[in-house]
Amino acid sequence: NEKNNTLVQNSKYSSNVWALHKSPAGNMYTNADNGYIVEFNKAGNFSNIYAAPELSNNLRNSKITSIYYKDGILWYGLDIFGLVKLDLQSRKTEILKPDNNYSTSSIHSIHPYSDRELLIGTENGLFMFDVQNGNYKSINYHNNSITLNDQSTNDIYTDREGGIWFSTKHGGVNYLVKSSTPFEYYHPSYQPGLRLGKVIRQFYEDSKGNLWIASENEGVTVYHPETNTFSPYPTLSKHINAILIDNDKLWLGTESSGIEVYDLKTGKVKSYQFRNADPTTISDNNVRKIFKTSYGDIYIGTAWGINIY
Repeated sequence: NEKNNTLVQNSKYSSNVWALHKSPAGNMYTNADNGYIVEFNKAGNFSNIYAAPELSNNLRNSKITSIYYKDGILWYGLDIFGLVKLDLQSRKTEILKPDNNYSTSSIHSIHPYSDRELLIGTENGLFMFDVQNGNYKSINYHNNSITLNDQSTNDIYTDREGGIWFSTKHGGVNYLVKSSTPFEYYHPSYQPGLRLGKVIRQFYEDSKGNLWIASENEGVTVYHPETNTFSPYPTLSKHINAILIDNDKLWLGTESSGIEVYDLKTGKVKSYQFRNADPTTISDNNVRKIFKTSYGDIYIGTAWGINIY
């Protein structure tokens, strides 16, 4: 709550948050334990929980790592089961496995590419999925320029010009101009003297069109499209999992130091960390997702539940 500078913890349904997604109506969806989906309304209150009944005997240790909403359907990645389709009205679920030998388990990201196609980023490569006919197309041909330089995709982001950015586990940043086909690679060796992380966690585009890149080993780097250059942004922590820019404030979710909020005008930083027996602090210092809704609330997913600021 920005007015009284407090956080509201909610670990009842989800103690280990891996995914957050907001529908156009303002409902927030996140993963719960054992393969369940939890829905919060735009006021931040619990409103529903969804499960996959036909998988109930196999979900004991399963986790949901990515969620995407479109037209009343939730698409989510469920561990070894791969892509799952959930109709929110009928509550019917369907596992969408490829007909061929493709492995689409361990889905890290689900991102729209067109009205009928989704980009599915997995531990085993990048796939194009047709939501109408259920077909998969692999984009992992290593002798083809239409591929990533690392098969494990952590996050996918589309900028205002329609370009698509891919964060990878060990290959740095990849960029795809939608009007063309080849990927552009931005590796740590791309710019002399640049310390660009190889393990990229998340992207965020600011109001000027600059792309902020959160990495696991080199903190935050900013890409300036007008000059096609990168510059480091100094941070206290180097292992950054989540990033958000809210007006002149840079929010960073760290691996073990909680949240760091930087004033982009003054450079001052404020830390938010877990304090035992204090329900107004974040529920865990391992912060994995940060998301601001259109009505001003900031959702924070941690290794021990979800928080609302």
